Amino acid sequence: MANQVHSAYGNVDRGVLQAIGLVVVNFSQVQEALAFGVNVLMVGVLADDAADLMLRKLGFRELVEAFAGLYQHRFPGDDFREVKDLCKELGRVNDARNHLIHSFWTLGDAAGRLGRYRKAVRRGGPKKWAESVSESDVIELAERANKAYGRVLELVVGQVLPRIDNVVPKRE
Repeated sequence: MANQVHSAYGNVDRGVLQAIGLVVVNFSQVQEALAFGVNVLMVGVLADDAADLMLRKLGFRELVEAFAGLYQHRFPGDDFREVKDLCKELGRVNDARNHLIHSFWTLGDAAGRLGRYRKAVRRGGPKKWAESVSESDVIELAERANKAYGRVLELVVGQVLPRIDNVVPKRE
């Protein structure tokens, strides 16, 4: 009898698994950039560990809302369209990430694919998804998360940091 090599991956396509991992990593960068932005909007350019600890208690949607609300509070004269557009995209990326992460995964119906199944309750009643997913499908979401990460950092570094010390009350 020939020796069989058993893998923890079983028959699951590793490319799809790597792409899912890339989504997780890229999305965590988005979340960290948002937390950084909220922290700066709350306390200014000096890092604040207490604020950072509190931000860890917020879910992603709450973090996005805090960022948008604090931005508008600190810079009420700004055109808020860019922040609104960014927050809408962050919401869409988060929904896609949740759909990806909270699905039930099975072997795909073809090589290089995984099956994804999910049920959810919506306003119009229950909804079910059943689809076959490839590595490129998942990488598309990873790239969207990476772009969102860049947009958040660009906004925080380019528009918030240079002006924040002029609007945050100084601590004594």
